Formats: sequence, structure tokens, C-alpha cells
Amino acid sequence: MVKFGTAGLDANFTLQGFKKTIEAPIYLEKMGLDAFEYQCGWRGTAADIAGKTVRKMAAEFGAACKAKNIALSLHAPYYISMSSVEEEKRLNSVKYILDSAMAIKAMGGSRVIFHSGSCAKLSREEALAKAVDTMGLIMKALDENGLGDITVCPETMSKVNQLGTLDEVLALCKVDERIIPCIDFGHLNARDLGSIKSIEDYKNIIERMENE
Repeated sequence: MVKFGTAGLDANFTLQGFKKTIEAPIYLEKMGLDAFEYQCGWRGTAADIAGKTVRKMAAEFGAACKAKNIALSLHAPYYISMSSVEEEKRLNSVKYILDSAMAIKAMGGSRVIFHSGSCAKLSREEALAKAVDTMGLIMKALDENGLGDITVCPETMSKVNQLGTLDEVLALCKVDERIIPCIDFGHLNARDLGSIKSIEDYKNIIERMENE
């Protein structure tokens, strides 16, 4: 089933008189939408999601979305760096996705989207190898924390130095069958300088995903 929704809340949300995120399901239903991606961005996730107050708020938001048949996903923090040469940063990235998985679980959702980070001074091959290893650590951490039912989704990226070509995203997805690609067509079009020009171009991308 195809669902349509927003990533975060736009200016129109407040222009229509809404003020709190808990009101998002009402706004989305009014707009004829049935999906919502909670954005962590630069703010990060609630690392203390185990705290009663945070867990209660997440559950209330999830219940409000469920009442309106709104499918929930969560975008992990932007500062993830799966191919960092600094081991601490790489391991912190595992924790950020684990926190994100805990957060979306508390909301009653099951999908975490994330950017894998940049290549920095590494070759693309070296960066991808590190990211693939980190992806394995992420899946292990999810299983060890009872979050094996959470689907993680590496996203295609727009900047050339970022790890996020279609091939690279599909390589990350091959680490585990529970990993599925998040394809941002705008990102792919930008990084390839306007390569998506026709219906056939979209079709080729979708068929690549299916075949891989």
C-alpha cells in the first residue's frame, strides 16, 4: 500500500492554528495524508527514551497517529558518520540509530531512516567498507536490545562526497534482509546533475532496487 505524508511539519501547520506536535495527526488527516516522518535532525533523539516522561509522550503521539491511521517513521540525527576513521564517532553512530529505534518503537512505528555520512578523506571503496561493517554492528545492537523488528533504511544522498549513491545504499542493504533502501529521487537527481529526466529513468531506479 502506498502512503503519502510529510517529513516534519511545515509553516502551513502553524498558519492553520496548530501549535504542538501532538496535533500533527489532525493536521495530516485534514490535508488528506496518511504518513508522517518524525525528524530528529540536529536535535538528536531522546537518548533518555527509557525515562517515563519521554516514553509516555512518545506513546501518546503514537496513539494519536494510530487513531488517524497515520503510518510513522523516524529520521535519525544528521550527525551519523558510519565511515568515520575515528572509532568513537563510528560507534556513536551505532548508538544514535539504536536510540532512534527505541524512539520509534515507543511511538508504535517500525522504520528508521538515516544518512550514512561522508567519505571524508577516504576513497569511496574504503568508506563503503567501513560503513558496511558499521551496518553489521547496528543490526547486532538492535537484536541485542530486542529491536530486531525495526526496519532500518539508508537514504540516498545529494552531495558528491557523501556516501549515498544508489549502488552504495544497495550495498548497505545487502548486510541484512531487514534493511531496505530509502530512495530520495531529488537527492539522486542533484548528485548526478539532473540525470532523472523521464518516466523511464524512474523506472530504471526502481527496477535496480528490485533486482539487487
